[in-house]
Order: sequence, then C-alpha cells, then structure tokens
Amino acid sequence: MSAVTTPLDSPGGLPFLPSTQSPAPPPPPDAPTPVGADFVPYLPPVRRADAAPEQPAAFDAKLMVDSTKRKVENPVYGKMPTGSDEGRAAVEAARKKMNRKRARNKLIARAVAISFLGGIAAAGWFGYQAYQDDQDRQAAERAAKAAVAEGPGAAGPLGQQAQVIEVMDDLNSGANPSAGALLEAVDDARAVVGESNDSDVVVPPITFFDVIPLAASAVTEPAGTADGLDLFQIDARLFESSAPEAYAKWTARWTSATQTAETDPAFAVLPPPGSGQISIGMRVEDDVVTRLLIASNNPPIHINR
Repeated sequence: MSAVTTPLDSPGGLPFLPSTQSPAPPPPPDAPTPVGADFVPYLPPVRRADAAPEQPAAFDAKLMVDSTKRKVENPVYGKMPTGSDEGRAAVEAARKKMNRKRARNKLIARAVAISFLGGIAAAGWFGYQAYQDDQDRQAAERAAKAAVAEGPGAAGPLGQQAQVIEVMDDLNSGANPSAGALLEAVDDARAVVGESNDSDVVVPPITFFDVIPLAASAVTEPAGTADGLDLFQIDARLFESSAPEAYAKWTARWTSATQTAETDPAFAVLPPPGSGQISIGMRVEDDVVTRLLIASNNPPIHINR
C-alpha cells in the first residue's frame, strides 16, 4: 500500500505525489590528490649588496677646463652679411698697412742687432789694442832692465845710452812686433850697452828736453837757482801715471848712466828730494846742458856731470 502524504508534506498544501522519474546519480568521487600537491616552496630572504667603497676624487685638469668653457647646446648663427666694396677696400688697406708695419719692425730689429754686435766687436777690438800696448810697454821695460843688468860697465857715456833709448822707442812705437823682432831689439840693446865701455865713443850733447821731457813738463815745478844752476823738481809718481812709456824710457836712460855717491857735496845745492820726487839742477848754454845734477831716491838716480 502506498503512502498518502498530507498537505503539510508538500509546499502550498498540495498533495505530494511521488515522482515516477528515476533518482539522480550520485556525484563522482573526488579525484585523488597528487603527492606533494600541498608543498609550498621556501624562498630565503634577499641579501642586500654591500656598497662599494668610495674612491678619493682624482684631480682632472681637462675636466676642470672643460667645465669652465661656455657651451652652447644649440648654436644658432644668423645669416652672414655679405661684404661690400667699401668693406673689402678697407680690409685690403688695413692688410697693406700691417704689412708695411711688419716690414718696418723687421728693419728696426735688424738695425738694433747689427748696432749691438758692432758695439761688442768695437769694444773687444779696443780692449785687445789696449792689452797689446800694455804688453809692448812691459816688454820694453823688461828689455831696458835686462840690458842694464847685463852690462855692469854700461855706466859709460850718455851717448851710448841714447841708442838704448832708440831701441826702446822702436819697441814702444805702437807696432805689434813678432817674437823674433822683439828678441832682435833686445839683443841690439844689449850690444849697445856692451859697447858703452869703449873709451873712444863720441858722446852726443845733452839737451834740456833730454833731462826734462815734454811728457814731464806738466808735473815739473821750478825750484829757483843756486850756484849758477836752474833747479827743478819732478813728481815721479805723477810722471809715471800720466806718461808710463816716457817715464820708463827716462828712468832706463838715467839709471844706466854713471852714478855718483849720494854723499857727494855737489848735491847740496839741490832741493832735498822727498819720497817719489826727482831733484834736478842744470846749466844750459846754446841749448846744450853743460852742467847736470840729478838726485832721486825712488827711482835711485844720482848723477853729477
């Protein structure tokens, strides 16, 4: 017997009639879970990279210069103006003017350089000439002293000493003698001094200017008269400094003449010669010295003729 449902068993109070359809199939079973399907991967924490050590800044000159340059990212140039005839003429005139100025400056520079070199050459030439003159003067003095030293009998007549002075004049004539000529002149002086011992040599007369040369007139002072002699005094130091060649010749002539003792009473009429002074007394008749006294301590000269 089939069961009868009440109105409470169906919604709306309607009788529920059993369905004549077949029941729904049961749901399919769940698919098997694969092995490891519930595995969650593990990621380690990210490690931060260490900061690189700071390097000291190096000085870069090029970078510094480039940073000071004015840079124009987008240079824009306007239209270049075209030259006019007047502008081109002005440019050409300016170019010619600069060329003339450049040529003038070159000429001035060359003239200055030539003048400078010429001055140096002239100074060198005059210096060399002065050196040669000094060497000639010293050679003459050495030759005269050697001639006097080698001739002890050279204290003879003054005429023979005049030949020695002539040889010294040749040496001091301003020429540049060769070594052979200089030696020949010295030999001549020695020969002349050697000949001064001959008793038959004619003695030439002595003049006023042989005793007081013109080169010594500026440093000579009159000292009056005594015993019929005209007295003079020569400053030997000024004579030597003002005319060294004339002083050397004068000294060589009178130091090689016959000397008298310093104590000769004849020298009493002369002014006492001080240091560097030469006292002279002489009598002149018809331009010839007939009586002569010379007294000096430096140079050592004592002559009584």
